[in-house]
Amino acid sequence: MTDRTQKLRENPTSQSRWAEWYKVIYPKLYYAAFRLSHGDVEAARDLAQEALARFLDYRGIERVTGDRHAVSFLIKTCRNLAIDHNARAHEIPLDELADIEAIEAPEQPVEPGLDLEKMLQSLEPQDRELMRWVREGLSVAEIARKIGSSYTAVGVRLHRIRKALRESFGSV
Repeated sequence: MTDRTQKLRENPTSQSRWAEWYKVIYPKLYYAAFRLSHGDVEAARDLAQEALARFLDYRGIERVTGDRHAVSFLIKTCRNLAIDHNARAHEIPLDELADIEAIEAPEQPVEPGLDLEKMLQSLEPQDRELMRWVREGLSVAEIARKIGSSYTAVGVRLHRIRKALRESFGSV
């Protein structure tokens, strides 16, 4: 079987190779988009076209190694677009909150939230420092470089710290 992506990479300006590539790749992408859009034909077309547009805009053809990789790349892009689309569709418009003043206080007192500072004080000093860096927005890789440890070791340590906090203070 001919790998159209490889042929296209050899001559990316060839209209006929792009057309051939599109005829093979698009049906697979559309099928995935159709499934991701729960059978909505218009949404599936939009998702597939947006995924292809991003593939072209970000020079995806230079990143993929073959037809299977191209399809996989496009389907993942399509999935992410569907997730974003669904998240936006479920946003609550602010105009629905116009009657917020009419909401009365609950009869039962609201339980106070967990005190994060108190929780962190229960940790060892090194673990508190790690959590402080996480709260400041440092990535696991940045923390690993900062303390001279491996990415995996820091990730495991953070996982264990969070697990200990959950066990001590309930679902955090």
